[in-house]
Amino acid sequence: GTPDGPGRVGVSICDITAGMNGHAAIMKGLYLRERTGRGFGYTVSLFDTIADIMNVPLMQQRYTGKPPMRAGLAHPSIAPYGAFETKDARKILISIQNEREWSKLCADVLGNPEIATDAMYNKPDLRVKNRQKLDQLISDNFKKFLIEDLKSKLLETGIAFGELNSVEGLMNHPVLRSVSYKNENGVEVIAAAPATIETGTDQRTRMENVPRLGEHTDKIIAEFGGNSKL
Repeated sequence: GTPDGPGRVGVSICDITAGMNGHAAIMKGLYLRERTGRGFGYTVSLFDTIADIMNVPLMQQRYTGKPPMRAGLAHPSIAPYGAFETKDARKILISIQNEREWSKLCADVLGNPEIATDAMYNKPDLRVKNRQKLDQLISDNFKKFLIEDLKSKLLETGIAFGELNSVEGLMNHPVLRSVSYKNENGVEVIAAAPATIETGTDQRTRMENVPRLGEHTDKIIAEFGGNSKL
């Protein structure tokens, strides 16, 4: 969420991650059966899933007695970390997590190496404490650059970054992989492709069409020794 209140994650992350946990458990069971001849049962809980995802803020609450602040695109315990606007009104997200990156950001991007050793910013906890002034300093500097020029400078400097994108930007991204399938009405649907599994062959990721209602009923009943005509 933001400092103003809680916010919803834009996708169903708990449901998706619970499904991934279930998939991992099934793979573990199959592997165990292959090795020992015995499988096992498993349970997957949405609550356990989200609790596991929340382990870092949970431990912060448990061991400091304080909850992490809601910080939007910022980070509650790292600074500078967040999205900063460029001259052409686009946004670059940076996450400075070590002293090497901090020194290079100050010297090679901000153009002032003395900022790195300033008494307000020369330690990670001080940068978090003085986040507001630090963010303003970086924001003023980044607004001098067009986004492509800033991206080039960050790449040359070896500082990790990302461009804050829209859903339309994702849809038109040059490295987005897509797959297509037909829904139950025969209409083609284009979706983002899942992870690529390298098999040593030219087997490309593909998705089966969505079956029509009852399309496989006879086949499933016959598989279990039944008679669909009864």
